[in-house]
Amino acid sequence: ESIESETAVEYDSSSALAAANAVATLLGGVTVQRSSTAEGGRVRVVLGSGFVMPAALGGTPPVISDAAAKSEAPGSNANAPAPLDGSSIPCVK
Repeated sequence: ESIESETAVEYDSSSALAAANAVATLLGGVTVQRSSTAEGGRVRVVLGSGFVMPAALGGTPPVISDAAAKSEAPGSNANAPAPLDGSSIPCVK
C-alpha cells in the first residue's frame, strides 16, 4: 500500500518513538513507522486518502447511506448525542 493511501505516524529515532505511539493512539491506532523524513526527534503525520478524524477529536461521523437512513424510525437519529439540559451539572455557589 502506498504512503498516500495509508495513514501513518513517522519517527526518525528511538527518542521519538514514544511520541509517535502517543500520536498514533490519539488518531485511532494508525500505523507507526521509522522514516528519515521525520528529522530531529520529531514525528511526522501522513494522512492517507481514507483517513477519518476520530469523533473524540471533533471528527465528523460517517454519513449514513440512504438505505440505512430509511431503516431508522422517522425523526430518530441513533448517532445524535443526548441533549444537554444542565440536569447533570451541579450548581456551585
